Amino acid sequence: MQRSLKWSRVILLAAIAAALSWGAPARSLAQAAPDNVHWSLSVAPGDKPVAAGSEITVVLSGDIDDGWHIYGLQQKPGGPIALRVTLDPSAAAAAAGEPSESAPEKIQDKTLGMETQYHTHNFTVRLPVRITAADGSTTIPISVRFQQCSAKECRLPRTVHLAAPIEVGPHA
Repeated sequence: MQRSLKWSRVILLAAIAAALSWGAPARSLAQAAPDNVHWSLSVAPGDKPVAAGSEITVVLSGDIDDGWHIYGLQQKPGGPIALRVTLDPSAAAAAAGEPSESAPEKIQDKTLGMETQYHTHNFTVRLPVRITAADGSTTIPISVRFQQCSAKECRLPRTVHLAAPIEVGPHA
């Protein structure tokens, strides 16, 4: 009985090791896949110092390669992964509202059996923030989670981390 239990453990551990090693190449291939979405950040209002305590808008611009798309902020659960834009914890800024996006394309996807909302080519997301930093140079850290798809494939969702530089002046 002990010998059979010992062999059961060996077989279980071997199966777990095989499964983990099989998954590792898939993860590294997914991470090595090219990114077909190119991101940039700007701050509105533009180049002047921002008053501490004021509200500004971080504008995220996405430029998507031909043949690819990403899903919108309002994509319903149960299907593709919705775009998510969040302000990371920071001493520089606090969220001052929900992100909004340029109008996504909408279609009834017969394969998924649901409406999908997606962006192709160029689009923007606007994120309102309140400046909490003291005077000086700082950055506003933003995380963007998205899934990029083409007509032939969908890549695993991924998160990119961006930072918008700002100059903070005295309180308003």
